[in-house]
Amino acid sequence: MRKLYDRLLRSKYRNIYIMLFFILITSLIHLPYFVEPRRLLGTAGGDMTGQLYPFRYFLSNNLEKGNLFYSFQYGLGGDFFTELSYYYTTSPIFYISFFLSKFFRFALESYYTAINQVLLTSIFCKVLSMLFMYLLLDYETKKFCKTEREKERFTFYNLIGALVYGLSTIGIANYSTFDFFADSMVYLPLICLGLRKYDREGKPWLFVLSFGMMVMSNFYFAYMNCIYLAIFALFISIRYESLRSSLTDIARRSVLVLLGFGLGAAGFIPSIYAFFSADREKILVSSRFLLDGDQVIPMIKRFFTDPFLFGGIAIFVLGFAILAFRKRAVNRKVALALFWFSMIFSPWVLSLMNGLSCESFRWYYLIAFSIAYAVPSLLETIWEKKQISSELEKYFRLIRELLFAVVILYFAVFFWKVYGSSVQWAIDKITIIWIVWWMTWLGIIGIALIKRTKLQWRMVSLILLLSVNGIMINYIYIYRTSSFLLTEDDYIYQSTAFYNPDVFEDDSFYRVSNWLIEVGSKDNRARKENTEMILGNHGLTSYNSLIKKDLMHWFKYDHNVNTIYISPSHYRGLNNRLFLENIWGVKYKINTESQPYGNMQRENNGTIFYENEYPLGIDFWYDSYLAKDDYDAFGHAQRDAALMQAAVIERPVNLREAELDETIQNLGLDFSQITAHGCHFENGHIEVPYEEGEHIWDANKGELIIPLGERPSAGEFLVSFDLKTLEGYPKDEIYNFRLVVNDQITYRYSDTYNWTYLLDQYTYKLDGTTDEIRIELSPGKYVMSDLECCFSSYEKLGEWTDQLNKYNLNHLVVQDGYISGEIENAENGILGLNIPYCKGWTCRVDGEKKGLIAIDTVLTGIYLEEGNHHIQLSYFPPTLKLVIVISLCTIAILLVLAGEKRIRSKKTGDRG
Repeated sequence: MRKLYDRLLRSKYRNIYIMLFFILITSLIHLPYFVEPRRLLGTAGGDMTGQLYPFRYFLSNNLEKGNLFYSFQYGLGGDFFTELSYYYTTSPIFYISFFLSKFFRFALESYYTAINQVLLTSIFCKVLSMLFMYLLLDYETKKFCKTEREKERFTFYNLIGALVYGLSTIGIANYSTFDFFADSMVYLPLICLGLRKYDREGKPWLFVLSFGMMVMSNFYFAYMNCIYLAIFALFISIRYESLRSSLTDIARRSVLVLLGFGLGAAGFIPSIYAFFSADREKILVSSRFLLDGDQVIPMIKRFFTDPFLFGGIAIFVLGFAILAFRKRAVNRKVALALFWFSMIFSPWVLSLMNGLSCESFRWYYLIAFSIAYAVPSLLETIWEKKQISSELEKYFRLIRELLFAVVILYFAVFFWKVYGSSVQWAIDKITIIWIVWWMTWLGIIGIALIKRTKLQWRMVSLILLLSVNGIMINYIYIYRTSSFLLTEDDYIYQSTAFYNPDVFEDDSFYRVSNWLIEVGSKDNRARKENTEMILGNHGLTSYNSLIKKDLMHWFKYDHNVNTIYISPSHYRGLNNRLFLENIWGVKYKINTESQPYGNMQRENNGTIFYENEYPLGIDFWYDSYLAKDDYDAFGHAQRDAALMQAAVIERPVNLREAELDETIQNLGLDFSQITAHGCHFENGHIEVPYEEGEHIWDANKGELIIPLGERPSAGEFLVSFDLKTLEGYPKDEIYNFRLVVNDQITYRYSDTYNWTYLLDQYTYKLDGTTDEIRIELSPGKYVMSDLECCFSSYEKLGEWTDQLNKYNLNHLVVQDGYISGEIENAENGILGLNIPYCKGWTCRVDGEKKGLIAIDTVLTGIYLEEGNHHIQLSYFPPTLKLVIVISLCTIAILLVLAGEKRIRSKKTGDRG
């Protein structure tokens, strides 16, 4: 054993052996996913299956095709490179995982590939995070090692610190919620290593390169890491010999940071551009610096239950225990850990770390890093303490023996119950988990304090104990949170009702309205907006964090399209509003409860769908315009109908001003027509008393009924009203109320909930044969105002469609990021394209550049004079050319600096 021990520690391949050890530990952590291949990192119906798995699959397929920037299958069509930079498109780790997937021959045409990629990336990132942490600690402690004995000791210390960082459940927790956040755990120790190499050797290259990769990869955790690095530099890196030396250190490190930003500009600036172009609704956030007294105990309880704090708190207690040791290097590191740990008690800091938005826990990995960074110095300080009583030694030996007995017994029962009986048995034994958890860490402290004999045995025992503890805690989290796919395509089938886009057999450009995804049902509240994107189809839904602001405003305000959840970051179809669907080019409808007006029933291979009798393709023609100010003054029904008749534009063009047909009838509803059941209603004030229901969806409800007369022609009702809450549902902190209008469900989140959208206006489309409006509300007190109901006649639908199809593009070619065709128009007009207006498009008409105009507030238009024209449009991200130049210039500066330093060193050597 001793020979093997010496061979491993003193070999020139020592770091390789350590990396193999990290691979082994990481593989054991992920063992449940290998034993049960359909177990997901994440929860079905959450963000992993709603956003992250679909994006990985979608991006992998586009990389295979060589498409890097734009896709018509991404929502209503968009720049996925820029908008998904928040997730993957600028992340080096994502591209590494993609090529590793190809190397291991994961079938990229299968959605199951995305699941394999996440598992592969989780293993890869956890190994790298521990390895980089070890290398940082090894570099930090080299100067203390003067003998082989000290090198052995510090190797163990550094290994323990790396395990403390890597085995905390925050890594698995990130991969179960937002997997790309775990990338930050890889970059942080590497950047700090680069900073420390600059501090000691004046070598800036590792810091600049790793910092540039971090800011390029993801602006969100780059923001958090930058705050941390500033504090880290103040605690660890800056000299405080004099004011001048301190300011000089800050200035030099600031220059390195600027070079890092320049190097990563190609990824960082597009993502910042997308962030400031996106719809990020402000919510009510806390400005308190400290927690209220009654919040401290619940926060402390989180140490036992929050996966983002597992694995770090006990080591922090160890730091408290040895604060009395006076050593400058130790005190700085302990102070850094103390500082970041104390910040979790400040609501303002929780908000600051999330960009002064809602309070967030995603930065807790910084606490784990700070604690792990201090571990080697803390353990060495303990080692240097010479005297330990024999009674204390016996006490800790007893704890050690009991500890191993408890751990072995627990694991035996745990695995027997998991694989032989019931997973839930192990999950529910949280008290046993706590006991084992604290006994483990108490044993670690005890073993570290035992007298200095047989170093290798005590350190190996300590590492094994730490590894077993970390694996166990990760297993507990995995079995408590992860779910299963029943089949490889389970996610797709649930969201599409076994719908196959190939059934349409249509080569033209069209969009599909899928009721099951857009409207949902009482039993299907899962986030499925990105399903059409997975299928490679053109849908009407999207779910991501950086949807463009003007597009979201169009959905939520301009036309107030109802969705099941009032929240940012998504749109879910057009609520079956016929005029809106027509202008967006919807040709097929699936999974509807009844045959829609103006649609013919079709069947292919056993699949029933409906085809629009009045379709528009990707292009349409306007020969008149409507001023944006006039459009803004209309109600929602008038706006819907106006889009079918004229181009809504900001500035007049050389066209006639539109004269809109009178097809909208305002029914003039007032409160006197409302009958109330199960609630009190008076002058717009509604009170629904609470009677029953633990959840908002099973509580009693109040109902308002408004009668409607018969309509003489086919059409649709649009009913709109404002609804504000005086007192929300009393039993739920997340939901303010549940609103149901003629079986259409809407959940309104509370004003302080993280993902609420502060919108108080609601519009619902009702079939033209509806005889009454039924409004149901969960318990609470409300104020209703601006009640309006309009009837929109369909009598002009065919005429309007013929006019929009008056001139179309011939020889039309539509590819991702490219459109071309020819048009013969006998009059001036606007060629409309039902793709979102975006600055990245370059338009050429007859070979010459021509500016595009925004029409209908969000669509793309080209003003054309009378004649025959050849149209070409191509897309390139609007900021990418500039930022590539910035990154290349930064690389040039770094190369010049490196060359200059090399020449200077050579001259110095020659003189020597």
